[in-house]
Amino acid sequence: MKTPFKNNYTILLMAVLAGLSSAAISYVAQFFIPYPFVRIWTRVFALIFIILLVYDCKRSSIGKKELGLDFSNAGKKYIAGFLSGFLSLVILLSVLFLFRLRYPDPEFHFSILPAKIGLALLTGIAISTFEEIIFRGYIYSKIKMFRPERYAFWITIIVFASIHLVKPLLIDGETLFPGHLPAICGIFVVSYILMDARIKTGSLLFSMGIHTAWVFVMKADGIIIDVPTHYNGAWFNVLFGSTEYFEGGLVSCAVLVLLALFLSKRVYPLLSKGSLPG
Repeated sequence: MKTPFKNNYTILLMAVLAGLSSAAISYVAQFFIPYPFVRIWTRVFALIFIILLVYDCKRSSIGKKELGLDFSNAGKKYIAGFLSGFLSLVILLSVLFLFRLRYPDPEFHFSILPAKIGLALLTGIAISTFEEIIFRGYIYSKIKMFRPERYAFWITIIVFASIHLVKPLLIDGETLFPGHLPAICGIFVVSYILMDARIKTGSLLFSMGIHTAWVFVMKADGIIIDVPTHYNGAWFNVLFGSTEYFEGGLVSCAVLVLLALFLSKRVYPLLSKGSLPG
């Protein structure tokens, strides 16, 4: 499906408009609410971008099917994705513990478990739903309207990974090289896994499940792992490595690559045949 040339830059124009307007709003808001500019800006930007996205979807006739919101066997796909994501991080953290690259949280108390898990799960659902619809739903579908599918596939991967590198490496002031080389590779592998899930299953539900599980485990950090409090972007370092945890980053990348291969060879064929148990 082709669109007029001027529509090729709709996403960029929306991002610029949302960025400038949210920056102006955030600048004023920081004088009235006790949050830093960047924290306000990211949330206002997301809200404005969603409003613009809804408008453009109606204008461009991008419906639920194009966004990947196929709800056939939705429960199975979401649960299968969640279990895949959850088990991948359990395996990853187990390997890191085994080789003494990470350590369990010595101050864990069972009394915080229900509240911590509940909040982490709700956060995971919210973040994954928002990001999957934005990136692998809208942005992927929009690019595919005027570029070949393979371009849309890789551009979406690059955009998602690059945006997730901005906060820990730029806003939080982490150094880019050499310690974060595994982190850069790791976040691109993560982006590939989620995009591949979207394509292979024809739906956002499986990738949304994986994404929910990953965010859930990261937000529930105090339950299972000791995260050094002096770190900015601490969980980014814990999962993907840093100057102090370079070896752990390499292990993380290896586990994520194995997960991508397992999903491609074992799980997606079952989904396409509709033969998942349950």
